[in-house]
Amino acid sequence: MLKIIKKILFFISLPIFAYLLIAFIGSAIPTGSKALPPPVTCTPVYIMSNGFHTEFILPMGAVWDSLEAKVSDKAWLNRHQNASHVSFGWGDEGFFLHSYDSTNIGLGVLAKAGLLPSPTLMHLTFVHNDPEKHYINTHFLSVSDEQLQILKSHIWASFAEEQGKIQRIKARGYGSKDYFFEAKGRYHAFNTCNNWTNKGLKAAGIRNALWTPFAQGVMWHLP
Repeated sequence: MLKIIKKILFFISLPIFAYLLIAFIGSAIPTGSKALPPPVTCTPVYIMSNGFHTEFILPMGAVWDSLEAKVSDKAWLNRHQNASHVSFGWGDEGFFLHSYDSTNIGLGVLAKAGLLPSPTLMHLTFVHNDPEKHYINTHFLSVSDEQLQILKSHIWASFAEEQGKIQRIKARGYGSKDYFFEAKGRYHAFNTCNNWTNKGLKAAGIRNALWTPFAQGVMWHLP
């Protein structure tokens, strides 16, 4: 019986070990230029991390016109027109909707997010003060106009649209300034919220990991 148990544990732990090894190697290998040439004009953006999840934080002025064009019900949007920044994140639907506080995150939610291709949501938060004061861990980036457009294209392409409008779902957020929207794509261990952030950064030519499912891999390589 002990031999059988040992074999079962070995075959269970082997793919977990292989995944962590691939994640470590992918996170350790950087891509993109470490020293980017100074742009003629630049926009300050931030990457935020809570240790598990990463998001882009863009100035309101860079995204307001797109928000107005893509939102059908503008009553809730107009309440936040004085915000300084907007944070965008992509992630697992079940995790987003069950993580209002840490006591609501069960093993079933975590297992489903990691093992099964799951539906996703976009998370949008209006920031009314300095992002470095609003979030515990942020990284400042100064991006060119071209890089900003690439990041915006990456973000908007992740929203599920219906007749050109993004679809807000009726679920409470973490506070009064954040909202959830239907998103494209499926979440699983090889396509996480941090992979999503990593892809956007690499598309914009900003130094980041070759491939990383973890927040630490995203934040580690930022110039």
